[in-house]
This record gives sequence, C-alpha cells and structure tokens, in this order.
Amino acid sequence: METLHSLLQRRIRPMLRLLIPFLLVMICPQKMLAENVYLLTAETINGTTGKYAVPSNHQFTNSSGTVYTYTITSMPSTGFSFRIGVSGWEKQMQPTVNDAALTINGDSYTIGSDCYGSDNAWKVSYSEGEYSSLTITVDISTSSRYVKVTGTK
Repeated sequence: METLHSLLQRRIRPMLRLLIPFLLVMICPQKMLAENVYLLTAETINGTTGKYAVPSNHQFTNSSGTVYTYTITSMPSTGFSFRIGVSGWEKQMQPTVNDAALTINGDSYTIGSDCYGSDNAWKVSYSEGEYSSLTITVDISTSSRYVKVTGTK
C-alpha cells in the first residue's frame, strides 16, 4: 500500500511544479506593453503620404516608458499640420484651437482634458531647408501628457 509521503511526491509535487511558475507570473508586475502611437497628417512625410486616421503610415517608436518619438527626415518645404493618434483610444490628441503653432525647439504643449477630438491640428512652420530633421516627442502618460518638436539644423 502506498504511503502518504510517496503519494505526495508522485501526485502533488508535479502539480506544484506547474502551479508555482503560474502564480509568479500572475503576482509579479509585468512590463507594460508599448502602445501604437501615430503621427496623423495628410502631408507627405518621409516619402509617405499620411492620413488623419489610426493606424496611419507614420508610427512612433517607444523611447522609454510612456514616451514615444518620430523622426522626420523628409518633410514639406515650409511646414505641416498634425495630430497624435493612439490605437484603442476613442479620440485623437489635438490642440484646443486649429493650427495652433508648435514652436520647434520651444516649450512642449501640455495635453489637457480639452485636447481630444478630430477637428484641430498643430501647425509646425519653418523656412525651406532650415532643418535637416525634426523629431516629434509625445508622452502619453496619464499624469503628464505633452507633445514637443525638436529640430536639427
């Protein structure tokens, strides 16, 4: 007749080997999955014509945590307009008024509760040939959302 000890070793131990890793995965915090963040514009950027819909042809790269960047090396000659879209979000990130100027290498634009929709767009202006590239940075965190444009001459 089988002893209690041998029964535990034969039946319970294999179940624990499966159960313990499962519990660790469920209890330990997991790395947050990156969002799909898009530059929404009707302009031709980096040789590709965009659109004001998610998904678009211009996807940001996750730099760290909730911060995403998109580098533009081929752009319209004197400026363009854009919004930010995130997959799964009901509304797009936009300024409070249409054609709100977003100054290159200036302050970031804080995204408030009234900065969502699909009617307005930021306007980035520059002289022809003034910048070799522009980088748009967006933070989609719940506490400090912003958008910023940095230029390289």
